[in-house]
Amino acid sequence: DVYKRQAQLDSFEHDGRTFWCATADPGLDRSSPRAHLLQLLDEYYRGYQDSRIMLDAAGLLPPGREPAVGMLVVDGQVLGRMRRTVQPRQVRFDVELLRPLADDELAAAEQAAARYGAFLGRTPQLRFVEPR
Repeated sequence: DVYKRQAQLDSFEHDGRTFWCATADPGLDRSSPRAHLLQLLDEYYRGYQDSRIMLDAAGLLPPGREPAVGMLVVDGQVLGRMRRTVQPRQVRFDVELLRPLADDELAAAEQAAARYGAFLGRTPQLRFVEPR
């Protein structure tokens, strides 16, 4: 029944469009990672053309083609463009921030780099670079 399914969804308006999502679970574990370093080819960004504007609710991303191949996402929002360089012993993440990070966001970004480095079996180096 369509009406029964609608009752299980939340909706919100953004930029003249209605978006539907699963109702937030009050028992949801909010301790999961807040930040992620993702490639732009990831389904999170490329796979959902119509809804990716929700990744930039503050309008920080300039229009046009992306100059980087990755992104820093914190709390579901793109806060930086990222380039990854894999070397024999380390992986370096050069992040061009779209706005300054709060202390807790910086800590979350550092944790994301640590997880990514551990996954690759390399020492992570997170660097913040000036815009190109």
